[in-house]
This record gives sequence, C-alpha cells and structure tokens, in this order.
Amino acid sequence: MKFINELKRRNVIRVAGAYLVVGWFLIQLADQLVVAFHLPSWSNSFVFVMLGIGLPITMLVAWAFEMTPEGLRRTHESEPHRSVATSPVRVGDYLVLVALLVICGYLYYDFQSRDGDEGDGTLTVGAMAVLPFANLSVEPEQEGVSRALTAEVRNRLTRLGGLKVVAGTASLKPDDNQDLAAIGEKYRVPVVLDGSVQRVGNRLRVMAQLVDTERGVQLWAKTFNRDVSDMLSVQDDLSQAIVEDIRKAITPPAPEEGMGDLATGKNAYGAAARKLLETGRAKLTQRTPESLATAITALEQALARDPRLAQAHAAMAEAYLLQGKGWSTYGTVPLEDALARARPYAARALEIDPALAEGHAVSGLIDLASGHADQAITKLKKAVERKPALARARLWLYQAYAARNRLAEAVPQLQRAYELEPDNLAIGLNMSRFLALRDRRLEADTLLDRLDRLYPGNINLLAARGARLADEWRPVDAIQLLLRANKSGPADERIRLMLGMAYLDLGATAEAERWFDQGKGDVRLAQGRAADALVEARHLFAAEPANPDRAFALADAELAVGNPSGAIDVLKPYELLSSDGAGPLYGRTPASMPALTLAAAKRAVGDEAGAAPLLEGARRYLARQREMGFEHPYFIYLDARIAALSGDAAQAMAALRQAVSQRFPGISGVAWDPALASLRDLPEYRMLVADLDADRERRRIRLREMGLLGAS
Repeated sequence: MKFINELKRRNVIRVAGAYLVVGWFLIQLADQLVVAFHLPSWSNSFVFVMLGIGLPITMLVAWAFEMTPEGLRRTHESEPHRSVATSPVRVGDYLVLVALLVICGYLYYDFQSRDGDEGDGTLTVGAMAVLPFANLSVEPEQEGVSRALTAEVRNRLTRLGGLKVVAGTASLKPDDNQDLAAIGEKYRVPVVLDGSVQRVGNRLRVMAQLVDTERGVQLWAKTFNRDVSDMLSVQDDLSQAIVEDIRKAITPPAPEEGMGDLATGKNAYGAAARKLLETGRAKLTQRTPESLATAITALEQALARDPRLAQAHAAMAEAYLLQGKGWSTYGTVPLEDALARARPYAARALEIDPALAEGHAVSGLIDLASGHADQAITKLKKAVERKPALARARLWLYQAYAARNRLAEAVPQLQRAYELEPDNLAIGLNMSRFLALRDRRLEADTLLDRLDRLYPGNINLLAARGARLADEWRPVDAIQLLLRANKSGPADERIRLMLGMAYLDLGATAEAERWFDQGKGDVRLAQGRAADALVEARHLFAAEPANPDRAFALADAELAVGNPSGAIDVLKPYELLSSDGAGPLYGRTPASMPALTLAAAKRAVGDEAGAAPLLEGARRYLARQREMGFEHPYFIYLDARIAALSGDAAQAMAALRQAVSQRFPGISGVAWDPALASLRDLPEYRMLVADLDADRERRRIRLREMGLLGAS
C-alpha cells in the first residue's frame, strides 16, 4: 500500500494513464498515415514498439522528477507525503480516466467485430447476393485480388446447403451508393454481402458485411487482417473465414423462437414451407423440363421460409439432377453441371437430418448418375430400410442393381415400387419397359394408356411410345409419333436424338444429321467419315469428361479410325468400375456396348488375355438377362458380336442373320460395327448387308411418299 501511495504522490499513475491515451491516438494516426503516404508495412509495428519502449522510460522519469510551479525538480526535493502537482489539477485525472474507459470500450467493440466474433446465430436467410468487393488499395493492380476473393467467397457460399447465392450480381460494380433495395427486389434476396479489400505493403485488410436490402440495416460485419506471403493461400484462408462466420451468423432460430413445429404445421410460416414442398414434389413427378423448373422455384421458396427443411433440400437435389441430359434424366443441362448443383443440397439434407430417408435416396441417385453403382446401392438400401414405403428409393435401387446386373435383386424393387405408387410416371415408364422386354407387350401398352390418361400430352410418354414402336421395327410409325412429340417439346434433346436414331436406322443419314444436336458420331461412321466422327467425339468428351455416353462414343470413334490404344485409354476408368458382366461397360445399346468396344481394342493391340474376360463378362450379362425372362433382338445381335470377337465366324453369322431378320433399333451399326470387322470379307456378310440396305430403301421410299423426309 505504501508503494501505491508513493506512486500516486510521485504522479506515476497519472503520467502512465496520460501516456496510454496519447499513445493510442498516435497508433491510430500512424495507421492512417501509412496508407496516405505509402509508408512501408512495418511502420505501424515500429510505432507500436517505440511507444512500448517509451512507457517504462516515461514512468521512471515520472518517479524521479516532478513538474512544479517553480519548474522541473527532483521528486526527493519535494516535501514528503505531498505532491506539488496533484493539488491544482484534479480535473485532468478525470479526463484521463474517461479517455481510458472510452478506449477500452472501443477496443472491446473492435475485438467483437474481428476474427473472434462468432455471430449471434439469429438471422434466417435462404438466399443472398454477393456484391463485388471494392478495391481500396492505392495500386490498381490489386483489383484482381478483390475480384478473386469475391469469386471464392461466392463459390464457398454456394456449397452451404439450402443457401441460394445469386450469380448475376457478379456483373455489378462496387459502389457505396448502390440501391440495395433495388438489388434485393431484382434478385429476390433479403440480404446482400459486400465488402472491401485494402492492401498496404504485406498487410491485407478485408471488411465484409451483411445488409438487409429492405431496411438498409447492417446485420453482421467483421474486419479480417492478414499478412500476405502467399496470396492464393491468404485468399483461401480469408474466404473460408468469411463464409464460416456467415454460416454461424445465419443459423436459423430454433422452433421455439418462431419457426413452429414444421412437421405438424402448427406455425403458419412452417406450414407455408411444407405446402411449397408438396407443390415442388408434385411437379417433380411430371418429369418434363418445364415441370422441373417450376419445382425448383417452389422449393426455393420453401427453403427461403425454412432453410432447415431437410426434405426440401433432398427434393431440390433430385430436381437439379433430373435437369441433366441423359437417358435416365429429363432436362437439357450438361450432366456434370447437374451433378454439381445437386450434391450440396443432398449433403445439406443429411447434415440437417442424418436419418432422412429421402436424403440417403437422392445421395444414392447422384452416385448412380456418376457411375458409382455400388456406392449407390449401399445408400439406397439404407433409404429403403429407413422408409420402406419410399417408392422412388426402390425405383432407383432397381436401377442401381440393374446397372450391376444383379437382376434377381433388382426386379423385386421395381415391382414393390409399382405396388406402392402405380400412378408415378417414372415408375410406370420403367415398369412398361420391363414388361416389354419380357415379351408382355400388351400389358406394357395398357400401362402406357393408363399413364397417358393421368399425364395427358406428357412428352416422356410420347417418347416411350416412340421407343416401343422402334423396338418393334416400325420406324416409320415411330418417326410420325416422335415428330409430334418434338412439336410439344422441341428443346428435348432425347426426342431429337430418338428421331435421329430412327432415321439413321433407315439409312437416311442426311435427315438423321438434322436431328442430332450433339453426338453425330454414329451418322459420321455410317457415312464412312470416321475421322470427322473422332473430331466431334473428342470435342464433346472435352466438354463433358464425366459423362459416360461421351466417353463411350469417343472410344467407338477411336477404334473406327484405327487407334485402339486411344479407345483403351478412354475406357480404362470404366473397366475399373466393371467386372463379371456388371457395371457401366455392360447393358448398353447393341451398337455401343462398351465392353465389346474395349475387347475389340485389346484384340487389335494383341492383348488377347485382356479381351477374354470382357467377352466372358458379356456372355454372363446376357445369360443373367435371359434367366430373368428378358429377351430382345439386340441380345441376339450381341451374341453375334461376341462370337465375331471370339473368332467364331460361323456362329457369328448365324446369330447375325437371326438378329437382322428380327430388326431392332441400332441395326444401322451392322455395316460399320468394329466388333464385326472380322466378318466383312465374307460373301455371306456382304449379301446380308445388301439385303438390309434394300429393305431400308423400301422404307425410305414410304417416308418420302408420306412427306416425312425433310419434315420439321
């Protein structure tokens, strides 16, 4: 206590307080001067260190000396227990104290707004726009840093399941005077994220804030400071820190805080979200590009009302995936893009509710579309176990089992799915195809008739009927129906592709080319233009390397131009996913069964040992199909291809004669199929192709008479 009293008498505490106040102001001033005069980045640190060194020196001087009315004098010369300086200036003590309190309050506020802030977790946000971060640096070249950081933050935010991030705002320019209300109305977002980037030397400061677009109120803000050594690492670190804090800041409130019991609809807001979910799911069942777009809109609105509605996230993942282009999807979006859009929603659904059957089901569907059938089976089985009445999970499990040629396990899943939801369009179409392949064609047509009454004019039903006519080698009737379907959905690539294939089967290559939007390789091959087919196949594969159909078409083209090594390289990843007559190399159409393309390529390079298991796998595939009661003319054509690649010309020709007599979609490939190369010098083969060409010419004449050659 005596020491404290002596410090007071010698004014050491008073001087220290004043020194801290003045020092703090000097630090703030230095921070501004560094930017204004382009001083080195270590200038701030230098000022801070010097002030730190000066504090103990100042306190020692205050202990040893004292300012008196007579001037500066040693403290020991003053009267004991009395300070000359303390008596007349008590007001200064209070000013110093107030200044210290203000500084402490400011430092606390600043600390709360910096990296240590965890957010209050009270904002409910389903959609936002990210405005370009403003470049406050003096150097114009730093504009690239702000753009890169903006893009990285936007990309990371899109991976937060349930949060819609508007992409169009990237075209806006950073502007402090932007009309946020107009931006919110234009992009239909309740909040926007904007900020600024400032670099001085090796120091980078990023400020970010969330703003309510309607009220103009700042909802969240934070300042991030980083030393710059590796700019890419710093950008990655900053974007992760910003997004993590936003994730915490927009955690939706608990039900007792206003969301209500969504499962029972006790809260009106939650009931509205559930209603929108039901609307979205109903649109999903129609399986058209228009209905999928409508479903996504409804589901976005549901998630804007309740970002934690896990079933809406799962439905959104399904909708985005079904927008992909392919035989088992229904849209026009490249498959890779569709998968990229779907994955975050599937992940978010399971993050919210790990036990959600719909979440496991759609996650399995994504794996199936990506070519990972075994992973899909595991997830889909889990979905069925958790919710046995989830018919679409059983449908997708049927497709996954079929992809692995596990038909004994696949068929019961389809049958049970149909029992649960006989009016479901996707399930009905698969059941109709299943019945037709088992030669129960009357039942298949009856089912299509019933679905047509439920979904009048649905383009998928028109496509299914066209496929049925083509299967029965009624290409003229199929073309008539598919032309009508095309008028209903001219943007549907599947319809155009089926029309192209139907014309190609008749040898009308010029007309076929009109209908192929992409993938005209089969036309080029049929025209003897293998080099042109390869150029196009390479281009399409480069655009969609994860799309199996692009890879298989490229392998066919590589083999056709005499580059078997190229075909082997393209198909190698799919060989790793296939074995024992199961996997993506099997179960394709007869002209492009990739296992046989790969076997032909391996034989061409002298790898007989590598070709043998592929041929045996193809035999196993056909045997399992036939054991389950499936039969189709293209199965006989596969027999011919396998025999030709195995070196049994007699058996190959016998099967080929039988297949050609029955006709089937893809029959045009007989003339150029690389798997049949060993037969082309046989007179019997040349006569067979000539007879087939004559039959197709007769049908082309009929098409001309009906005005269907050149029809639009």
